[in-house]
Formats: sequence, structure tokens, C-alpha cells
Amino acid sequence: MTQLKERSFEEPKQLIPEVKLLLDKASTRNFTFLLVGRTGVGKSSTINTLMGEKVAEVGKFRPVTKSIEEYKSKIEGILPYTVFDTPGLADNNEKDQEYISFIKSAVPESDSMWFITILGESRVRDDEKNTIKAISSAFGEQGWQKAIIVFTYADKVDRKDYNNYLTERTKLIQEEIARYINTDIAQQIPSVAVANNPKGRKPLLTPDDKPWLNELYTTVLKRISDQALPSIVLGTAPRVIPQDTNSQEVSSSSEAEPILLDERHKPQVRERIEGSPEFEKVVKVATGAATATKALPAIAPILLAGAKLLTWLWDSDSLKNLTLIQNLDLKIQELNKLQDEDDWSFRICSNYKPISKTFKAAPNVESFIEINIEKAEPIVINLDLTLSPDERQDSLPYIAIMGFYPSKAVRSIVTNLSLVNESLEVVIEDILVLLDPDEQELPTENIPSFSTQVILFAVDCRENQ
Repeated sequence: MTQLKERSFEEPKQLIPEVKLLLDKASTRNFTFLLVGRTGVGKSSTINTLMGEKVAEVGKFRPVTKSIEEYKSKIEGILPYTVFDTPGLADNNEKDQEYISFIKSAVPESDSMWFITILGESRVRDDEKNTIKAISSAFGEQGWQKAIIVFTYADKVDRKDYNNYLTERTKLIQEEIARYINTDIAQQIPSVAVANNPKGRKPLLTPDDKPWLNELYTTVLKRISDQALPSIVLGTAPRVIPQDTNSQEVSSSSEAEPILLDERHKPQVRERIEGSPEFEKVVKVATGAATATKALPAIAPILLAGAKLLTWLWDSDSLKNLTLIQNLDLKIQELNKLQDEDDWSFRICSNYKPISKTFKAAPNVESFIEINIEKAEPIVINLDLTLSPDERQDSLPYIAIMGFYPSKAVRSIVTNLSLVNESLEVVIEDILVLLDPDEQELPTENIPSFSTQVILFAVDCRENQ
């Protein structure tokens, strides 16, 4: 008998309650960005791109002091954060101590600090040196441990000079910072180059023809405080689109620029999350070391997005099908509403078990049936029953196997059933049931190879008394 590849859907559904706990906690804590750099270097455009909204729109800042401006917002209307901009720090007409007093009073502590400057300059300017000195006095080594260096206007640098500029400019800034803090800490401050679009549209590529938002995203995650990590991970999750090696195009329901993460970014993000105490329970559930203890809540878009991202990070095959499972839940609710109008009822009595099968190409219908149907061996899967031991044997005559298809069709599937220990062994002999009943008919000639997937689950059907 052929044992098809089985995929478990319990893990991502179990993740959602833990993600909700994180979201609820994060919604009560405001996190902060501190942007450091002179006016005109592109601070506003860069933070706007990362957060997916016009955080730093002209006229919306509230001046806290003459050296600091503040803007408050909420990601998805749920997660509060504040951006502090410090254009006045680059004005060396003030005394250093006044700078420091301004900063400490307005920003007691930041979760993510960005030192922003232009990539194509050959030296560290005097006003930037003054800014680095003031920031070092205000926040010390602890502030720089949560800092990144952002080089703007990367598109203005020649392609042949790009890597050299990025390396040398990073070194110059780190050396200036090292005048005031431990050298090892200064040398660990990462840098990222960005190229904002002056027309406010899709960000430009860097001179090496690569997008930069994914690099900014992962760099910020590496350095942001543990307390703010859940907010930035969950808040941006609806815009994060994992990229498989064979991805051809990307679609997003959000108007904000999508954050495209590939296999190179995955270990970076996963390592950061695994190292955070805030994500300890989520990581244990994602890796199978623990199970969620709370009931499954309603799947809000931000929860589903968070579960998708976390599921992808730990290589679960079920990522692509979370939306399908959500549709199945809705379909079951619709079917349950019909029970009062009919003489039957059912209850789901097993886990969901998706199975997939690839049908081979054939020159005509007769060959297709011979190759894929007549010569195909039965499919065998096992479902974990949710019935108590006393119920299993009594319920066996009433159990039926249902299939849920991508088109949202639900139909009963003819199978041979038997109890094997605590599981239900399901044998499908008619492979035709794996074809979606709502899909268009196959062509009669030159039938291509294709794959199909069906979610199977057991129901206990009884006549209403």
C-alpha cells in the first residue's frame, strides 16, 4: 500500500492562542524608535517604509523640545509605538549638556536607535560627531547595544564603489562611536544601506540590484529590545511574505510595501526569536516541545499572519494551508447551522489530516485512468480520534470520512475503516475522490501532471431522535 505524505495541522492552530497572548501583552506596552541624524538624510522616509505607514509625515510631529520631535501611532490599530526624531542634535549651536538634558527628559529609554547618515559621504561630519557624543552621554553602551547604522541615498553611489563605501563608512562611524563606549560594542553595531524613492512609491533597489527592506527588517529585529520584539514581529507579520526558492511573483493585500523574506533571512529571524524570553512559550509550541493550554480564539488577521510567520520559521509544511483550515472552520459552521433543518447531525471526532497526491501526465483520458487510477495502490492514513476509549468502538458504525477541497467543497469519501490502538485507520481505494468536485473537467488529450490536496477528518454521524 502507498503511504502518502501526511501533514499535521495541529501545530499552527495551537500557535494562535499563544500568539494572542503575546499580542494582548504587547498591546499594553508602547515601544519606541529613536532616530538620530541631521535633517534631510531620509529619516522619515526610512521609518515610513519599515512601518508601512506615514509615521513621519510633515506636520504630524509634536515638538517635545526644540531638539526632539515625537509621533505616536498604532500598528494595525492595536500595537502602540512612538518615533522620536532628533534633528536638533546635529545643530552644534547648543551646548552638549543641553542636548543631553533634552534627550533624557523626552526619551528615558529607546527600544531601537537608528543612526542615520548618507552613504556617499567620505567622512564623519562635525555635526555627526557632536550627535554621537551627545547620544553616548545620554544612553551609554546600553543605548548603542540596541542601535543600527542606516545609510541612506545608496542609489546615488556607483555600483562599482557600493561595497567599498558600505564597508568603509561603517568602519568610520563605528570608530567614532568607539571613542565613547567599549570598542567591541561599537564594532558590533550593524549597518544597512537603503534607497528611498523620492516620489514616495516603491523603494528603489540598492546598487547591487537588491531590495533593502528585508535587510532593514532583519537588522532591526536583531537589535531591538526583547520587550519590543513581539510588537514589531506581530505588527509587521501581515506584510511579511516568505519566499520559496521557486517563487515567481508576490501579491499582498496590504498597500504597504511587502517584506520579502527568503531562506537566508529565516535563520536570522528564528535565532533572534528563540533568544527572546518573550517568545519562550511560542517557540516551545512551534518546535513541538509544548502544547498550547488555552482554547483557540477567533482567528483575527493579525493572529493568522503571526502564526503564518512563526510556522514558516520552523519549517512547518502547513504554512501554505492555514487559510484553507480557516475556511474549513467556516464551512463546518455553515453545515452545523443546517442540522436544525434536517434529520441528521454530526460532530467532528478526529484531527484534520491533509493528504496530497501528484497525478502523472497522460496523452488521453484512458491512459490517465490506467496510470493514476487503475494501477494506483490504496491510500492509507491514520486519524487521531478525539473520542474517549469507551466511545470509540460504539461510534465506529456511525463514523464517516469527510473531505474538504481547495474550492471549499465538502463531500463524504468512501473508505474502509478500522480501529488500530487509539487511531482510526482509513483506507481509500478510489483515488478519484482526491479530485476536487468543483474543479473544471480535465482535458481529453495531453493531460498535464498536476497535484491535488484534500483535508480529511472523521465525523460521528447520528440521526436526530
